[in-house]
Amino acid sequence: MEIGGQERFEFFKSDFFKGASIIALIFDLARPDTFDRLEKYYNEIRVKAGNIPIILVGNKKDLEKELGILIGKKKILDVVHRYSLLEYIETSALSGLNIKKLFDKMALLALMDIRSPPKLGQIIDKENFKFKVVLAGPAAVGKTTILRTLVDKEFTEQYKLTIGLDTTTQTFEILDEEISQEVKESIDKAWNSLDKLIKEHLTTQMIETTQTETVMTQYDNTNNPSGSSQNRRFKSKYNFLGLIIILICIIIAIVIILNSLN
Repeated sequence: MEIGGQERFEFFKSDFFKGASIIALIFDLARPDTFDRLEKYYNEIRVKAGNIPIILVGNKKDLEKELGILIGKKKILDVVHRYSLLEYIETSALSGLNIKKLFDKMALLALMDIRSPPKLGQIIDKENFKFKVVLAGPAAVGKTTILRTLVDKEFTEQYKLTIGLDTTTQTFEILDEEISQEVKESIDKAWNSLDKLIKEHLTTQMIETTQTETVMTQYDNTNNPSGSSQNRRFKSKYNFLGLIIILICIIIAIVIILNSLN
């Protein structure tokens, strides 16, 4: 997911960070003003998403050949240390430099940060996971082109203003040897936690269903008697009607006999 950086679209971004597993905070290496505004975006992320992993990205590396280095590496690394960011990586959507590496790195970092219990929808099964990754930063730093280069495998100069957000879904494979034993244990713990939650949820549903059925049965017994008591009522009703019919027959027979005697 990539969110628009325009100031007039701030109201769109209130909930976009919720549920995110990792965020790429992006600035333009050729525009120092975008680097100077990172603090604002960092603070917004912390307010909206809490202590979520953040990776810093300096985009448009290709322009350094033409313009030279406009933002010193020491200044960039100072920000990384000040905000305790996980890593710094330089990219170029134009040349494709480090674009796949960026998303591979974010997928691995998101996996390393998986919690117990996991966020809703993170775990598909023991070998497949789904993470929400957000690209954030000032306007025109290349968030959309990074996303498009990842998806289309080529750079496009057809730039469209992102209003609100732009989304896509991609699959990344992380090799087993890239995952430490500690992370594997965290994954197992998260899976077991999720499995326990599912079982508890199913048990709760079964209890609620049983209680509902019991209440309905009691209601039926109270308001619509059935079973042996209802059968007894029907039998009493039919016995009473039978007696009346027999009495009527006896009376008719007596009347007929009396008329014959006369």
